[in-house]
Amino acid sequence: MSPARLRSLCRALLVLNLAYCTAALFLPELPGWKMFESVEVLDYVLQDAAGHALDVHDALPANAHLIDRAQLRRVVTFICEHHDGPLWFEGTRGGPGEWLQAGACEPHATF
Repeated sequence: MSPARLRSLCRALLVLNLAYCTAALFLPELPGWKMFESVEVLDYVLQDAAGHALDVHDALPANAHLIDRAQLRRVVTFICEHHDGPLWFEGTRGGPGEWLQAGACEPHATF
């Protein structure tokens, strides 16, 4: 491919990329930076029986992020199944908290 043809191809790709980025700002159905605005805030309290706070991110792989309540419930269930003793789980957006322990690890608290 000649340098002139390669240069015009790069310009065309740049124009298309800029057009897509501009369209993604105004059209919600196109993926773009706005998709990060829809990640919900997950406020919760997870403690062991002694009152020590547990961070669910310690049970996640590096660079993994929780993006919804269903994922948080699954991670809390996993932590409960692998933890010795009961855990207190409470959503901080209202709703009662609950004790979780082996055999009954699925959280039902609303948050």
